[in-house]
Amino acid sequence: KSGSRARIQRRVRIGVTELTAITWLPQLIFAIQERHPGITIDLEVSSSRTLYESLQSGQLDIIVCPDVFNETNVKTVHLAKVDFGWMEKPGFTGQGRVLPVQELVSYPLLLQGGRSGAGSHLAKWLLSERLVFERVLITDSLMAVVGMTVSGLGISHLPRLCFKHLIDDGRLRIIETKPLLPEIPYLAIFRQDHPSQFIGALAELMRELCDFSEGLAKP
Repeated sequence: KSGSRARIQRRVRIGVTELTAITWLPQLIFAIQERHPGITIDLEVSSSRTLYESLQSGQLDIIVCPDVFNETNVKTVHLAKVDFGWMEKPGFTGQGRVLPVQELVSYPLLLQGGRSGAGSHLAKWLLSERLVFERVLITDSLMAVVGMTVSGLGISHLPRLCFKHLIDDGRLRIIETKPLLPEIPYLAIFRQDHPSQFIGALAELMRELCDFSEGLAKP
């Protein structure tokens, strides 16, 4: 049976965003290698928009990213909702209470750029709440946002659980606000016009293994 699987699909091209790469990607790669030993894995780590364009142009078989795209020629498998929060270097805002979000706009916002799915989610939510930050510093990298926040350059919008170790050791602090930030759904996405039992099974494997709570970059 494994031989027939390998004949059907010898190479799989997977795209993930940075959050998956620093959390559950190793478990996924190990599981694919164990269950499908004849498969070669090509991996791209990039922004949601770049991954989606590569999927649509046929350069990738399946991607993992936030739910921000609406085209009808793709199939999606819901993986998880990720809880994001406002973060700061402890003492940066000088506030220890629950804040109305309106009070945050006077601080610099450290934001992943417009090609980021999480950044797009936040931008749409800020628009819906009519919130405009006076100063926005943009980077493509999630880990750059984390480093800039720990450095005290501004406040940011980060997944709560995978950076818990930075909160526990006092390098980051969650700013509790009202209203709370919405959770961001993450999906496995593949094209419907390239039907493959293997890719469908891979999406289900992703759903089984996905765990955005445990970061790799622990001290």
